[in-house]
Amino acid sequence: MKAWKQFGKRGFAVALSLVLCAGMAAPAFAAVEFKKDEHVDEKGFLKAGGEYYLAGDVELDHTLRIDNQEVSIDLNGYTLSLTKGAVGSVIRVENDSKLTVTDEGVEDVEKGEGVGAITGGNTKDNGGGVYVSESELRIIGGRIFGNKAGNGGGIGADNGVVVVEGCAIVGNEAEYSGGGVWNDGSGGSFTMNSGTLCNNTADGLGDDVYSGGAARLTLADDDRDISGWYRDGSVGWGNEYVRYAGINGTEDYYLKAAHDQYFMLVDSEGGSLAEVEKGVEIDVSILYPGERDGWTFIGWALDGELVEGFLTVTGPVTLEARWEKDEAEQPAPPVTPGVPTAPEVPGDVEDPGLTDIEDEDVPLAGLPLALEPEELLTRGKFMAILHWMDSEPAAELSAFLDVAADHDFALAIGWAQFNGIAVGVTETEFAPDQVVTRGQLVEFLNRYAKYIGSDLVLEVEGNPGEALTWAMAEEIINDFFARLYA
Repeated sequence: MKAWKQFGKRGFAVALSLVLCAGMAAPAFAAVEFKKDEHVDEKGFLKAGGEYYLAGDVELDHTLRIDNQEVSIDLNGYTLSLTKGAVGSVIRVENDSKLTVTDEGVEDVEKGEGVGAITGGNTKDNGGGVYVSESELRIIGGRIFGNKAGNGGGIGADNGVVVVEGCAIVGNEAEYSGGGVWNDGSGGSFTMNSGTLCNNTADGLGDDVYSGGAARLTLADDDRDISGWYRDGSVGWGNEYVRYAGINGTEDYYLKAAHDQYFMLVDSEGGSLAEVEKGVEIDVSILYPGERDGWTFIGWALDGELVEGFLTVTGPVTLEARWEKDEAEQPAPPVTPGVPTAPEVPGDVEDPGLTDIEDEDVPLAGLPLALEPEELLTRGKFMAILHWMDSEPAAELSAFLDVAADHDFALAIGWAQFNGIAVGVTETEFAPDQVVTRGQLVEFLNRYAKYIGSDLVLEVEGNPGEALTWAMAEEIINDFFARLYA
């Protein structure tokens, strides 16, 4: 018959493990060679449930269908595929069936040598590699790759229960949703305890995972080289990027794996500083080292050398914070009592003002922001101050991915980005809630001066990486605006 025609030509075999009778032990797998497979009928259905294994690569003329049966298939390091040009899923599991796919007897799984695979599926329907409907599928090891489907290039589950352990679901395609996995239906679930799920593509939603219709999705973070997930949003991939230790939920998920494109910058004490996309330049002066009483932060060191300016990230980076001990303050000399001065005669008192500016014109008088004297001034809040100084003109939202539309200072940050005042910590992130440093404050003020047509330039004094409180920043800001508008 056509479905397994390559068996006779290539000398491949499928074995059925039979329990001989009650009281006798089941024999080990015995490779029985068939010139014409006797266990698959002319429509591609397995005639009987049981345990099968591949003794060679198998090409199918059409879909292998498992209907109301319990079947286990050991890939045994070989490939189960559809013949080139055939249309359909490689395997369909339907009507309360149970299928277990394993890949045993493989000597070098890590190098991918001899790893069994399900590949070559090609359907406009759901599930290019495996389609599961109101049935159970368990996959242990092996690969599902190179399959195409309307939904679920690798695996399509419609009210199916799927459990994956150690399998690689990679390089599959979907015309609509779920390049790797399509998981749908209120009674369905997809659980990946370990393995790899990445590098799949979909023209619609969920390059790697689409999960909807109240189906349960559980993704662990054990053996996969995945640093996090993109969640698809209204403006496309990267609208939201989340580092999940695992996902467990029934809401709609449209996910794309970030497995080798993002790296963590950490300090030598193990603290996380930032997550940066591969190849992006980051200004190390914006990284906050924390505070140490009696010490002044002098910069970040990489491999023993201080880093100045920008660092191009090509892999995981560990930076060392360098500190310099403060000199002990010397006690002030005692004040020698002097001759008391005569009291001043009351009269007209001249208001000193601020560089010839009237009190009511002091730049930050009436600032509509709640700021405490020792409050840390954030980058987003400072954009709101500059926006207010410019009479709060109408603004659009920024293009920064980490500034949500409902952020308190979203419009101010959008205004600042549009006018060249706000520059992000990376090409796509602004870090609105990060504390502004002395160096960043000066850069923002100088860009604002240029924006209003002034050639006034403020120089950095002190440590440019020092985190500023409102009390420290107020004196700089007031003095700068006083000179700017004098």
